[in-house]
Amino acid sequence: MLSLASLTTSAVGKSGGTFTLGAMKLDNMTFDKIINVPEFKFLVKIGDALSDFSRGFTANLEEHHEEWSVLCDMVYGAKNFIAAEIPVDPPISSRNYENHDIFERFSLGKDEFPAFYLYTEENKQPQNGPNGIRYRGVVDANLMAAWLRTHNVPVPMPGTIAELDQLAKKFMKDFSDSHIAEAKKLAETKLGSNSKAMMYLKIMEKVKAKGKAYIAVEIKRVTKMSKGQQGEENQAKLREKLLVLKVFAESAGKERVAAEAAAKTAKEKRVAADAAAEKASKENTDAQAAAKKAAEEERVAAAAARKAAEEEL
Repeated sequence: MLSLASLTTSAVGKSGGTFTLGAMKLDNMTFDKIINVPEFKFLVKIGDALSDFSRGFTANLEEHHEEWSVLCDMVYGAKNFIAAEIPVDPPISSRNYENHDIFERFSLGKDEFPAFYLYTEENKQPQNGPNGIRYRGVVDANLMAAWLRTHNVPVPMPGTIAELDQLAKKFMKDFSDSHIAEAKKLAETKLGSNSKAMMYLKIMEKVKAKGKAYIAVEIKRVTKMSKGQQGEENQAKLREKLLVLKVFAESAGKERVAAEAAAKTAKEKRVAADAAAEKASKENTDAQAAAKKAAEEERVAAAAARKAAEEEL
């Protein structure tokens, strides 16, 4: 039985476009069925960048296609994630071009090719519209990979080790010794005591001892060293260490954003509670004032009644 990840191809479409190696080719019949496969995430490129017809619609198509090819190569090994593409030609006059209904369904303008949509478990219902999360940034493989990582797609950073990237992210959440032990086991067995793998382990141990602040301090120190007089071998090691440090920094950044968001929510709740307490206090004060006024009015009325009774006597 074929796996989804194996259903990728490089071929020539009827419109003359070249499908990308490492990307699954979809069409208007398979699109909904494939992207709704459970537990998988898909980044779908709408529009064949090298289509003869599409050339007249978007500039820099060859450059976009090259970046997409690089990205497909980067994400190929990502677990439960598939890059896919739908070659689309806009309908011209009465002729029925390839997958033109997809063009209409996504309401794409002629200058919007190629368009990219990320489908996750949270937004897999394209029958009701395009849905998905649209990538609107620059068509650049590294930028798109960074964007995918913000949506929890395990795309390794260039020059890093995917398995240890995932461990680094877990470690930065709780500093657990179990993650350090797992990293050590990976580094010493599967990765054969690779120097880069050992670097992850050493950084984890430093963070465990000194806290998250170590990451920023070490990045600054290594960056400064890399700008000095260094041999090529040392420069390569410094560049390698910066890449690994940035994996930890990215994870720490996400945790900080989450912490700041939680703090903001807590603050908003405190402000709301204080406002409610102040309002209740004011209402209580107002109620006491009203009661006092009513009692005073009642006393005055009683005094007036007594006076009237005395006058009658």
